[in-house]
Amino acid sequence: MKITIKGVLQKVDKQTGTTKSGGEWQKYLAWIVVGEKPLMVSFFGDKFEYIQKLKVGTDVEIVAFLETREWQGKGFTDISGSELKTADEIQDKVAKATVGNAKLDQQFENIVGKNEDDLPF
Repeated sequence: MKITIKGVLQKVDKQTGTTKSGGEWQKYLAWIVVGEKPLMVSFFGDKFEYIQKLKVGTDVEIVAFLETREWQGKGFTDISGSELKTADEIQDKVAKATVGNAKLDQQFENIVGKNEDDLPF
């Protein structure tokens, strides 16, 4: 199940290990406070190394997947992150979209013309 989580970054832990075949793996555990409750979201692979550079207290938005599995009669649920954006990155994207929409509005007015007094009735 795909979910979006908005919260505040509390801390980041890094785990590394070796697979049975000898390959190395790494994952980052981002602790996010949502309301008053902390959630741990795991990010696998080196493409998420920038998470370490984020400061504690940063507002973030995470796109994640909930995964549940059974082991020895017990259920375990993981939150696996696929995207992480800071509030600043989200605001920048909204600002760029707003500027883009303003340019489109201007282009439309240039093509169609803007004469509000020229009504057909």
